[in-house]
Amino acid sequence: MAKSVFSNVQAGLPIAVFQLTIDYKADTSPLKVNLGVGAYRTDDGVPWVLPVVRQVEEQMAADRSLDHEYLPISGLQDFTSGAVRMILGDDSPAIVQNRALGFQALSGTGAIRLGADFIHKHLNGNVAYVPVPTWPNHYGIFQKAVQYKEVRTYRYWRAESRDLDFEGMAEDIKVRHSSNVLR
Repeated sequence: MAKSVFSNVQAGLPIAVFQLTIDYKADTSPLKVNLGVGAYRTDDGVPWVLPVVRQVEEQMAADRSLDHEYLPISGLQDFTSGAVRMILGDDSPAIVQNRALGFQALSGTGAIRLGADFIHKHLNGNVAYVPVPTWPNHYGIFQKAVQYKEVRTYRYWRAESRDLDFEGMAEDIKVRHSSNVLR
């Protein structure tokens, strides 16, 4: 058999939350609990789709005015502007002064990559801050894909009380430069 052109590609580090899902599926205990990727599940352990989601899917499938045309590069305008208004508020100075906009991305990871690349290229961002904890691939996005000089961490989760470490987070990000990326 011929050697694959991908034989020199090094596998990425395993992601703990996905290993939890593998371990969950392998466990034969009837008392097991899935602590993996967050999703609503039935008593049988399969993902459960909220009835409202099913209802909207059916409405969209029946709506002949919807098509499968490519979206503009920045995404669906009604969606992105609506998301910005929801996050900032309709009366936000950034919206009133036309300083806020949104872009639609395929996923959280894709959004981080697009934002990191844009800030690196156009705002000279070279330092990124990621929360503790975060997904391991977020480091790779900043360090390898976009080539940030440094990836720092900031406090986010307080494990002992199982809540947001707001004071620690505020202290850690207070010192960052405006061109740094905060994930």
